[in-house]
Amino acid sequence: MDRIYKALAEINRRKIIFWLGRGELNVSQIVKKLDLSQATISNHLSILRKSKLVDFKVKGKERIYKLNSETINQFVKELNRLMPTTDTNLENEIIIRR
Repeated sequence: MDRIYKALAEINRRKIIFWLGRGELNVSQIVKKLDLSQATISNHLSILRKSKLVDFKVKGKERIYKLNSETINQFVKELNRLMPTTDTNLENEIIIRR
């Protein structure tokens, strides 16, 4: 879990997670959305891959990135354990927003 917390500590990685939560993207699509260099995006994606928050598949010469739902779900369960809510379950709220 520590790797996930460290990965999410940086705002641009959180932005990448946000956009990948809306669907699969390749690096150039992420570059356009965040207006950062390809090298910077690749570095952020490497950190997100090491934390297992994102996966990719190869399609031709490009990599298509997506969220790793298993890791995301484990992380949400951990957050629920640490910070239980009274009115609504954080896990259900995240599922609804997908």
